[in-house]
Amino acid sequence: MSVKLAPGLAAVALALAAAPQAGAATLIVNGGFEDATGFVADGVGGMWLGAGSTAIPGWTVIASDVTWFGPNPYGISGSGGSTRFLDLSGYTEGGPFGGVRQTVATAIGATYRPTFDLGSHFMYGLPVEIRTTVGGVSQTFSSAVIAANAWEAKTYDFTATSTSTVIDLVGMNRLNYIGLDNVALVRTSAEPDPKLPPGGGIPEPTVWAMLLMGFWAVGAAVRTQRRLPTRRY
Repeated sequence: MSVKLAPGLAAVALALAAAPQAGAATLIVNGGFEDATGFVADGVGGMWLGAGSTAIPGWTVIASDVTWFGPNPYGISGSGGSTRFLDLSGYTEGGPFGGVRQTVATAIGATYRPTFDLGSHFMYGLPVEIRTTVGGVSQTFSSAVIAANAWEAKTYDFTATSTSTVIDLVGMNRLNYIGLDNVALVRTSAEPDPKLPPGGGIPEPTVWAMLLMGFWAVGAAVRTQRRLPTRRY
C-alpha cells in the first residue's frame, strides 16, 4: 500500500531532503606531508629534521629526529604510492625515535576519529610501532606485515574535552624505519545546524518562512479535502 503525502508535507520533505549535509573534511593540515614548501632533499632523497623543527608545513617535530622523505633509493614510497612520507626513526638505528605534533580546533563533547597509515618494511625490522596521544589520551599501534613497503591504516575514536586538541604521533619500536603517512582527523558526531546560533535559539527568517509555507499548504490541502463530496459506491 502506498501513502501519498499532502502537497504541503511533500514540499517540506523535499526541502529538508535537499538541505546540505555537514561534510567529513579532515581537520589536519598537510596530513599526507605532500606540501613540499621548504623541502630540501639530501643525497638519498630525505630531509633530516631535529626536534623542534617546523619545516614540515602544519607540523612540529617532537621527541627526537625524523626524516621527511621524497623519492629515495630504499624501495620505500608513501602510502598508496604517494610521493612524500615520514620515517620516525630518522637516520639513526634504534631509538630514541621522533614524532610530529599538530594542534586542531575541536568542540567540547564532540566525537572525532583520528586515522593514519603506519608503514613498515621487513628488511628494516618488525614490528613497527607508533604511539598516538590525542587530547592527553595515548594508544599504541603496531604492524608486523612481512612485506616490502607495507602500509596499514589505523584508527580509533575519542571525545574532545577542550576547544583545542593536541595530536602527537611518536615512533616507539623498531630499528631503521617507522613510516607515517595520511594523518587525518574527522568529526563523527553531528555538526550544529549552521542556521542556528550556538546552543540553539531562534531559526533564521528563511527557515521560518519555509515552515510557515509548509503549514499553510497543509492547511489548504485539508480544507480542500473537506469540501470534496463523499463518494458513494
